[in-house]
Amino acid sequence: MPSRSLREKAAPVQCSRIIQDGPSNFESDEVGKMVGIAVKMIEIYTLTEERTHAYVGILGDYALRFLQSKAKITNVFAENNAKPIGDGKAKETAYHFPSSRSALEAIGLWYKYAEKRKIQIFARTLHSIEGSEVFDLYLTSAGSLWVKTDHNPSQ
Repeated sequence: MPSRSLREKAAPVQCSRIIQDGPSNFESDEVGKMVGIAVKMIEIYTLTEERTHAYVGILGDYALRFLQSKAKITNVFAENNAKPIGDGKAKETAYHFPSSRSALEAIGLWYKYAEKRKIQIFARTLHSIEGSEVFDLYLTSAGSLWVKTDHNPSQ
């Protein structure tokens, strides 16, 4: 690897060559292709980073399930049914998924429930946090709906 001083000397020379020669050495199609490739690389990196964060969150959720009492390999990975309690019309009657083993699962169950009933979700607002319970207010095709999530399941 070149020493720092050599790199510092080489960089201005390379930049000055590019400035002197200008973009006339490249066809505009080539420049467009290079820009397109660069943009695609940035998009791929961003998607990969987002997916990595999502996968880490899911793995953390499974780890929390293993730490709960009565955890077995058969029930940690089992799919839970989206059967809420409440009608979602008010904070006091917010949809709640007591069978969920984690907050992440409860949120997933809410989205599964909404999709099954063809409820489109337009926006979500964090309304309040009371102890370990989080109340979200969703703007949907069925009107405003409340969802309660417990961030400290007792199972």
